[in-house]
Amino acid sequence: MNILENRYAKKQLLDILAYMLWENKAAEMFGPSYAMFCTELYQDIVKEIKSTIAKKQKAALSFEEIDLKCRYLGEVFALEKRLETIEEKMEQTKTTIV
Repeated sequence: MNILENRYAKKQLLDILAYMLWENKAAEMFGPSYAMFCTELYQDIVKEIKSTIAKKQKAALSFEEIDLKCRYLGEVFALEKRLETIEEKMEQTKTTIV
């Protein structure tokens, strides 16, 4: 089994990536290209989660399934906003340094 097939493992990886980006650890430890890699990996994982949710939408859903889908979409929205906030902070840090 691929560990990234597990939704919780994906979320844990996103948490790690967010920390690496927020604290600028990726760039400090490995160089600026790693910050870009972390950002792109984060985006790809969120995109894949959204795709999985969309595939489940095609069948007729019960109330419980709709409720669960809405929760997942709420999580995806929060993940996207977190990355947006991190990118804004990174941009401000660049401006401050220059």
